[in-house]
Amino acid sequence: MRRNTVDREFQAIDLFVKAVFAFVVIGLVVGIVTFVMDASSPSWDRSGGVAVWTDPKTGCRYTQGETGMNPLIGPDGRPDCARRP
Repeated sequence: MRRNTVDREFQAIDLFVKAVFAFVVIGLVVGIVTFVMDASSPSWDRSGGVAVWTDPKTGCRYTQGETGMNPLIGPDGRPDCARRP
């Protein structure tokens, strides 16, 4: 009887360790895939240490920081948008 209880405890610990390991592996895979997808996206430009995103529909550019996304403003004070015909 004692052996069955110990075996069940080890099985529960083993299952917990496997679940944690699977969670960590899935998190790493999702993180890597997200990083690769962002890096390969033509809408993102990370030059100069600032992330700049260009909206493919409007051509307007935005910066991303800790406070969120903000429109990139040109020297004339207007949003920096590529004019589409």
